[in-house]
Amino acid sequence: MSYDSSTSVDPDGKIAIGEVLSATFNVFKDRFLQLYGFSFLGNVPIIIGMLITGNAAPQSDISSISSGLAGVFGGFAIISALLNMCLQGSIAVCVFKVLRNEESNFSECLQKGLSRLGSLFCISLILIALLTLYFVVGSLVIGIAIAAKSTFLIAILGVALVLFGLTLFLSVVVSIPACMIERAGAFESIKRSMQLTKGNRVTIFFILIIVFIILFIVSFVTALLSIFFASGGIISTILEIVTILINTIPTALSFVCFSVIYYELRSVKESFSIEDEADVFD
Repeated sequence: MSYDSSTSVDPDGKIAIGEVLSATFNVFKDRFLQLYGFSFLGNVPIIIGMLITGNAAPQSDISSISSGLAGVFGGFAIISALLNMCLQGSIAVCVFKVLRNEESNFSECLQKGLSRLGSLFCISLILIALLTLYFVVGSLVIGIAIAAKSTFLIAILGVALVLFGLTLFLSVVVSIPACMIERAGAFESIKRSMQLTKGNRVTIFFILIIVFIILFIVSFVTALLSIFFASGGIISTILEIVTILINTIPTALSFVCFSVIYYELRSVKESFSIEDEADVFD
């Protein structure tokens, strides 16, 4: 597959939904095994946690597990979440190599991602901290509205919180590609993402809705199969591991989409040519 590495500048700096989705699916198809491999590595800790605790499903009855084992499983889940975010750096390198019409090597892309591990890890922690703060403040605000017994106030604040949360997410969605390609630090990468996504967040929202619908469908089908065939014990553990392996596919697709969005944003806003950022590949 050949990709055009230069895009005409849109006077309004708007990305096109069709172009982003087309490039995303083409890149994903061309390097499926490599991209899946990166996402799989991110899920290894949680699979290990499942095997250790014997609790393979988020839907499982948590009361059936000792608090100690539940804590172990939760720890592995947190490690997996952080690792997944860090491995997005490797996926970004892989995506950009494809966009440059170059061959991508799994170990090389992994090495490039690990070389920025510190910054990627800091981005992950900052975003998790922002998410935690959002939920804490949101809970307090809604709690105050409930205490005031005002249905109107609850509705208004609820909508405002949802819109604010969406805006925050859409603002930082290309932080990791910015970190990898521009070699920016954690705060600079998040600031850069906010700058690039400004004016395109509604478009990005619809792009991600399409990708997340795919993720939801796959997750829903695998969850149904898991429930249908679940019989407890090791069988349930195996089924949930298989579910994770299947769900890794749309997760990898979403990570690819983030990198393509970053590329398209720079193309329309800055007349960006992908050859301009050759240093990250040397």
